[in-house]
Amino acid sequence: MTARSDQELLHAAIDSALTGDDAARLRERLAEDASLHAEADRLRQLAGVVDSLGPEDLPESFSDRVMEAVARSHPEPATWRGRVRARLDQLLGRVPGHLQQERPGEAFVRWNTGWAGGGGIVAKKALWAAAGLAVVIILGVVYFNGTRTVDQDAQGTIGGAERYRGTQPSGVAVTEGDVQKFLQSDTFDRIIKDERVLKLLENKEARALLAEEGMAELFARAAVKAGLTDEEVANALRGDGFRGVMADSEAAAELTSRGLLVSLAHPDVLMALRDETTRNMLLDPEVAAELQKQGVQEGLKDPELVEIAIKESKGKGSAVERRKLAENADLDAALKENKLRVLLANDTIGAALRADTKLAVMVAQPRFASVIGNAKVRALLNDKAWETAARGQKLQVMLDDTEFAADLARNKNLQLMLGNPDVLSAIQNPEFMEALHSNRALSAALNSSALDSALARKKAAKK
Repeated sequence: MTARSDQELLHAAIDSALTGDDAARLRERLAEDASLHAEADRLRQLAGVVDSLGPEDLPESFSDRVMEAVARSHPEPATWRGRVRARLDQLLGRVPGHLQQERPGEAFVRWNTGWAGGGGIVAKKALWAAAGLAVVIILGVVYFNGTRTVDQDAQGTIGGAERYRGTQPSGVAVTEGDVQKFLQSDTFDRIIKDERVLKLLENKEARALLAEEGMAELFARAAVKAGLTDEEVANALRGDGFRGVMADSEAAAELTSRGLLVSLAHPDVLMALRDETTRNMLLDPEVAAELQKQGVQEGLKDPELVEIAIKESKGKGSAVERRKLAENADLDAALKENKLRVLLANDTIGAALRADTKLAVMVAQPRFASVIGNAKVRALLNDKAWETAARGQKLQVMLDDTEFAADLARNKNLQLMLGNPDVLSAIQNPEFMEALHSNRALSAALNSSALDSALARKKAAKK
């Protein structure tokens, strides 16, 4: 994949415009390239700065300039780059007004000619602040499009809990009165009648995890919501295998940051790694050396070539298929090595490669052997609840969600929360999850002593 393709994927992710295939490809590239991880995080932060800028008031004496600006105004693409250009136009005095899309969902943005506050005099402080923001944005644009350096140690990815902060409901901050009003509402009365929700609300540690900014929005994502509210998936996450992995910092980091966890959500992969014979075949250093070749990895990500390679390893390939195979020199040469032929001829491993086209890339990673050798990971491989969930699709789809995977890789609290049985039980209640997502008073109440008092009163009233 070229650097240009990587950049296009990053910008599309920032603009929430990735297709399913592109999202999977970007996730794979982020797992492979530490420098791309770092650039994605820096790019997300710059986009956040741009989106955080609010409207600027301008004096009424500028009315003549308004009409002139309207005539000169041109739409910019509704991407982060377009927002940067449009924002600079206003900050530099080219176009007065406020940034908006003329129609919801429109692909372009332009400066509207109205003023948010009726046109009061702009204070010097506001002008200096605007100038400062302009400098920050200009430097950021130059940085990302010119002299950026590669931070090999950076662990950031697109997404993360911070990405969701921009989607929090806007407006006046939640007050203690808002919290009290919610705690006296019919909604609160209904949700605490569910013992699962009540148990969560009585657990301050679990409450704190769920109250973390961005969690409600993350859980509202379709793939994540479908997974977490599925009984088999919830049982798998509550199981000793998954909880053990999440409690082991090294194992959790390896599985989430390298994309291995989603591979382990395929039942055929589980079977191949559980069986000692096939596991040892996959962990053979000579096999790993062949799988590290770029052509071999690319070939084994192509379902058609996987089938041809498996047939060829068994001596059943046709002349047409052999010609197709010869187009990939690395894979063609690798199949002449005895150990790789034996590997691909194994039916269990063949099924695993068919199920997960990224498996060959995972096996080729230098730390794959040590990760699979981790006692907690081995326990997950043999966990019955995890195996049951893997036989469905919802666990795989959830773990393959780009934003969820990015958050899971970087957010230790999310890892702990998914291993917390009280949280997992409570989020099975749809009304509770809807209230958490749409009502900021509930989110605020999770960290409030007022909630403890309300629960105590409810408990006393039952006696």
